[in-house]
Amino acid sequence: HYKSITFTEASSCKAAVHTPSRQAARADILERLLKQINHSLTGEDVTRIADLTQGYSGADITSLCRDAALAPIRAIADIENINPEQVRSLDVDDLVASTRRVKSSVNESELELYLNWNKQFGSGL
Repeated sequence: HYKSITFTEASSCKAAVHTPSRQAARADILERLLKQINHSLTGEDVTRIADLTQGYSGADITSLCRDAALAPIRAIADIENINPEQVRSLDVDDLVASTRRVKSSVNESELELYLNWNKQFGSGL
């Protein structure tokens, strides 16, 4: 049974954003992103950040890593006279601090509504 909706209703629908529900999926995203950054995180650190980012979309996790990657540069007092080798590596505290600035852009209750709508009216893809 399909519900008929008007064009206005259809055009006002927001696209549902998939959030990695498992901690392992978020850890995998973090590990892939961290390959591009000089960091000192351990596997336990990545697990900790994955736990802190429950509800984050892949784009949110990317924004988190971008924000955190700037922390070592922000910590430099005399940026004009710095040698690239003097920039410290990213650490777990940088990512934890970034979780205070970069929040999930996905509202869990809204996501649930979209998922239910898709189950009922979606194409099944």
